[in-house]
Amino acid sequence: MNCVTRYVRWMLVSWRRYAEMIELMIEHASVNVNGKQVLQDVQMHSEGGMVFCIGAGGSGKTTLCRLACGLIEPTTGKVWMGGRMQPVSRHTAVLKELTLRQAIHMQKRLHENAEPMRELAEVFEMTQLLGAHWYQLTALQKALAALLLAFSAKPDWLVCDDLSYGLSETDRVRLLAALHRAATESGTSVLWISGNERDAEAALFCYRLEDGHLKKV
Repeated sequence: MNCVTRYVRWMLVSWRRYAEMIELMIEHASVNVNGKQVLQDVQMHSEGGMVFCIGAGGSGKTTLCRLACGLIEPTTGKVWMGGRMQPVSRHTAVLKELTLRQAIHMQKRLHENAEPMRELAEVFEMTQLLGAHWYQLTALQKALAALLLAFSAKPDWLVCDDLSYGLSETDRVRLLAALHRAATESGTSVLWISGNERDAEAALFCYRLEDGHLKKV
């Protein structure tokens, strides 16, 4: 375990102390899409903190993200969420039309208890980029902007869909560090779904998704 992995792992241990214990339970859930079984007999149980799920492309990661957030219903089985789930993706449509500042203001109109914009921007080191449009951001900044927007809604859980995809090792660690800071301050739990095998090196709680089957590792 190298020094970067040890650092990330230490962050996640300290995170667990602050996260609210908001339960997420998926029991024997299967999902069929257009006649094809994408997820099969998936089981997951967490009382909060940070949960990793690693899977290759086409393994069902995005479907699992949508299932955990309640955006789709399982074909069989059940999903129980003890709080409000917020999906996070770098392909957030609203950010393609608005500046980051405008998008956060929109969140504040939708959620009465939304986090103050400037405090969140400071946590993610995005204060100077609040007026930027999506096309002006780097890959890391897009991932940070997506997290900033998600945290502004004050969810109980964030469900992150492949946010570290394509990032350099340095940017990946910066992304996890920013996520740690924001989640620790807010007590938000996170389901981190990723295709990056390096993410699993720091995991305290990790699942592997292969061909629609989920296994705890």
